[in-house]
Amino acid sequence: ASKGDVLDGLLTGVLRNLRVQYAYQSRRRTSRGVLEPYALVVYRNGLYVIGAALEDGAPGPLRSWAVERFKSAEHLRKQRFELPEGFNVDDHFEGAFGIFVGAEQEETEVEVEFDASVSDLVRSRVWQEGQKLKKLKGGGTVLSFRVKDTTQVLPWVYEWGPRARLIKPVALVERVREELEEWSAMYG
Repeated sequence: ASKGDVLDGLLTGVLRNLRVQYAYQSRRRTSRGVLEPYALVVYRNGLYVIGAALEDGAPGPLRSWAVERFKSAEHLRKQRFELPEGFNVDDHFEGAFGIFVGAEQEETEVEVEFDASVSDLVRSRVWQEGQKLKKLKGGGTVLSFRVKDTTQVLPWVYEWGPRARLIKPVALVERVREELEEWSAMYG
């Protein structure tokens, strides 16, 4: 209810190709600037703007902005922009796992082993285009897929709790070990 002005500013910016002056609250600080909002998308009950902040007068890299984090957003009536040539929101998310598309250019192989208690659920859904499923003795399943950004892989694996075990990539497996040690110390 308190975001009506923010939504109006962002939506007007997207629909009319108008730049938006904003204040955005990240985890650590509030940033201010001008944004070119290219699209609004819904992901997991959240609304996101896909766009680029101006850096030295030119659009920076594309990123996803969570609408609820905008403290203010006001479209600038006389500051139109052109969408980047060939921009397509579906193409933007190609190879992504979730809403965030980072700077990683090479695809990373992800492999997760699920136990038998959730195997049917895992097998009944497409989690990532091009995924592969391997049935294990005992009823478990190994799901493998390739992504260009691994930002949301760990939170997704954590949602499964002890019913999922990350196998690849090794760098993320190491992060899981480190984080579990921190959690264990925190909870005794």
